[in-house]
Amino acid sequence: MLDPEQNFSFQDHYLDVPFDLRKVMFVTTANVLDTVPPPLRDRMEVIELAGYTEEEKLEIAKRHVVPKQLAENGLTGANLTFETRRSSG
Repeated sequence: MLDPEQNFSFQDHYLDVPFDLRKVMFVTTANVLDTVPPPLRDRMEVIELAGYTEEEKLEIAKRHVVPKQLAENGLTGANLTFETRRSSG
């Protein structure tokens, strides 16, 4: 995270052009916050988003993951079946 008083000027060494970063907002993602250093986390606005439900994960697998894997491995779905297990509880 940048302190605007100290980091108002940034030189991109690849493009060799200066940037003013005082009004820049950085967006990042993380699966866990435990690995983010506390001084950095203190300067961040954390927005938590819920993950996929089990039903959503199953639909994603059926519609996208399985067909892609079948195609990539030269298989067809002719001998492929899925059984739904119901959890007790």
